[in-house]
Amino acid sequence: MLDFNAELESAKIRISEIQKSIVRQMRVLQQPSCRGKDMTLGERMLDVRRHDLQRMTAHAGLIESRIATRSQLELQNGRLKRP
Repeated sequence: MLDFNAELESAKIRISEIQKSIVRQMRVLQQPSCRGKDMTLGERMLDVRRHDLQRMTAHAGLIESRIATRSQLELQNGRLKRP
């Protein structure tokens, strides 16, 4: 059985790592030493990181919905006490 809470925590950590990576790449692209150079590779890397962030955010949302569904089922089956 999957531990969705551990999976969600892992996804949140990965999201944070990707966000930091995006910020670093944006700073590199904005440096004066990079101006006037072919930025295609750097821009492509930034696009890939943004896509990774979108995928990981969707993955975290899926995990959150599964946690909510499981909680609802457990509540309906009397396994959880209502607050």
